[in-house]
Amino acid sequence: MNRKFERTTIVSLSILIFIFVFMLIGTGGKLVSLFNLKALIDQSFTIAIAGLGMIFVIAQGGTDMSQGSLVAVAGAIGVMVGTTFDSWLIFPAAILIGACIGLINGIAVAKFKASSFLVTLAMLIILRAVVTYIVGSGVIMASKWIRSLDTTGVKLTVLFICTVIMVFVFEFTKFGYYCRAIGENEQMCITAGIPVAICKIIAFVLSGAMAGLASVFTVASLGGASSTVGKSFELNVMIAIFIGGVLVTGGMGTHIYKLFIGVPTVSILQNSLVILGANGNLVQAIVGISLIIIVAIMMFFTNNSFKIRLTDKLKRSKSDESI
Repeated sequence: MNRKFERTTIVSLSILIFIFVFMLIGTGGKLVSLFNLKALIDQSFTIAIAGLGMIFVIAQGGTDMSQGSLVAVAGAIGVMVGTTFDSWLIFPAAILIGACIGLINGIAVAKFKASSFLVTLAMLIILRAVVTYIVGSGVIMASKWIRSLDTTGVKLTVLFICTVIMVFVFEFTKFGYYCRAIGENEQMCITAGIPVAICKIIAFVLSGAMAGLASVFTVASLGGASSTVGKSFELNVMIAIFIGGVLVTGGMGTHIYKLFIGVPTVSILQNSLVILGANGNLVQAIVGISLIIIVAIMMFFTNNSFKIRLTDKLKRSKSDESI
């Protein structure tokens, strides 16, 4: 493994351990109570599910700001389909809606060479307006069957299956390799004949589809859909990926296991702050500041490692010349 990525992983794990120990002491052990452990699993689940899709986009050096609003729209329409026809139809409805929105994002980014940040930010605004129109100021209640999905056993099973599938696709297929290669050097990939546009579109489709799946369990947990569901959700997903050691530029050092370092870090930090009595705005502020500090630390180790490798290479080159 590349030295710079080894270092970022070590730093990420160290941060996770530090936050866990610090918050365990700070909360007087409440962090690991049975009730709170279930809350941590519930909080981590949807971030991890959505992250399994977004990581394909981030590996390419892009971003998907639309996931939060997408969760709201897919959840609302999925609940409407599930309660009108059959409850299980919430799954295909929500996932299909997410995939279609991802397809639109992907085409705009890949075919029209638009910034992924601007495209998905615009989509975030559009989708929030759509869900507000659909739901209004009320709540669309989910059926009893949909609410029954909100169990730890179901969530862990779904997460395990999705993780196995996504790890295989991301780590062991040409598509996954191409996604990381695009983040490393997009122009070189184009020159090498890699279908960059298609890879970008598929990545956004996966990001949207996984956000759609996350919406099912979000509305199951809340008991229904409203216009405020999913606010700041995409930021939590991105924070988890970056805190886990994935570089903001993506590239070959992007791996799914890093997502599972970042997810518990974010969940423990947010959950502990709530236990300590912090309000929602303060929690988001602290998490945001933490992200800036952690990303700065990651960049420091990455750049430092690059300088070390460059110095070693120059020394070997001079040694070869002297011989």
